[in-house]
Amino acid sequence: MPTVAIELNDAGVTIARQGTLLPESPGYALVDGEQLVVGAEAREQARLQPRHVHSRFWDRLALDPLPRPTPLARTQADLACAHLSQIWGHVREGCDGVVFAVPGSFSHAQLGLLLGIAQSCSMPVAGMVDAAVAATPASESGHNLVHVDLQLHRAVVTGLRFTTSLMRTGVGTNAQAGLASLHDAAVKLIAELFVRHTRFDPLHRARTEQQLYDLLPECLGRLRRDDRVEIRMRAGGKTHGAVLRHDWLLEALGPRYRQIAELIEETREPGEPTLVNLSSRANALPGLADLLGGLSGCEVVVLEPGAAALGALAREAEIRSAEGSVRFVSALGGGRRVVPVRESKPPRERETLRPTHVLHRDVAHRIGTTPLAIGTAIADAEPGIRLAPSSRSAPPGRCAIFLDGSEVRIEDHGESGTLVNDEKVEGTAQLHVGDRIRVSASGEELRLIAVDDERRGREA
Repeated sequence: MPTVAIELNDAGVTIARQGTLLPESPGYALVDGEQLVVGAEAREQARLQPRHVHSRFWDRLALDPLPRPTPLARTQADLACAHLSQIWGHVREGCDGVVFAVPGSFSHAQLGLLLGIAQSCSMPVAGMVDAAVAATPASESGHNLVHVDLQLHRAVVTGLRFTTSLMRTGVGTNAQAGLASLHDAAVKLIAELFVRHTRFDPLHRARTEQQLYDLLPECLGRLRRDDRVEIRMRAGGKTHGAVLRHDWLLEALGPRYRQIAELIEETREPGEPTLVNLSSRANALPGLADLLGGLSGCEVVVLEPGAAALGALAREAEIRSAEGSVRFVSALGGGRRVVPVRESKPPRERETLRPTHVLHRDVAHRIGTTPLAIGTAIADAEPGIRLAPSSRSAPPGRCAIFLDGSEVRIEDHGESGTLVNDEKVEGTAQLHVGDRIRVSASGEELRLIAVDDERRGREA
């Protein structure tokens, strides 16, 4: 009979069963009179009934009373129990055990309360593991690692080190840099754009405010690929439109992004190269991975969705506690790990492959004999890859990539300099598959890739 792994993150509780991820259940609860609704259905009412919708019961997991207790729910723990009970009802059939992947922000008291809630739901808890430890892939011995994840109401950065086992070395949190705060800042910016260009204020009425929050994930996803996105909303019998630019969004979210970067600096070992394992949830925010990759000595790897739940499921035998007790695991030995979405090519393969494209925000740009311009100082009519400057005062930055015989080369043309794998380009340099490029005037990172079909075509 299968074990189920549950990753507790109030932005979306993730369930893994038999190697498959089930739909997430966000940590929202609607308590209105005789009605108690949890999950996605409650989230859909968050702006329509703000006085009755709760979203902090996992973050504040405790026996503290609610602001407006009802017979259905008197404490934060009652809402967590209702949410967990619903989740368990969907997966309990045929399940012989549950492993929890728990964020490092949970205190010992919260871990104990979670166990009590699970037992009240008749869940056969087999073990608990730190979510960052479960999600993080294996690394070279002694490598300095951090795991970055975002909950609804806080950012959590976990320091890790892999020697003979992967172990947690420290946890840092910031209650101002959670997803809810980031989404609020993005929505405020979008609303200001609507007001400025159409005089329509989507935050004036609860229904259009809810509509804007519902549209936000798609908008953010598109801005990870495009420089701008048009947002259209229907209200009062009219369709209103506003354009949101990538650089405007980065400016609005920049202060919170920098708080996450500061957490990394506080949590990692000072002066050591660091591999930043970024959750897919955090990576959904445009520009965050690029900013973190721009930190001195940091390389960013994006983990697959549900990495903590899938990792806990894969290591269930090591996490499972002895009969009659439940332990919290903050270190795991070597062995199978979750495979990251982005991996560097082995050195030998990198040297033999010639890049065919530059990857920028998930879009591949072909490399040819005509130089491909990249930077912050590119005219609107000029072809190339336009980057957002890191600040208004940053000097212009620009480089070009081109095919020179059998080699792909980069040439620096800007005032601010160009970095390849964190090393400054002096004049020109040869590029290989997997190389990372950053124009110093921008925090964005680009990568060199080889498209397999094109390589086969050249070799035929």
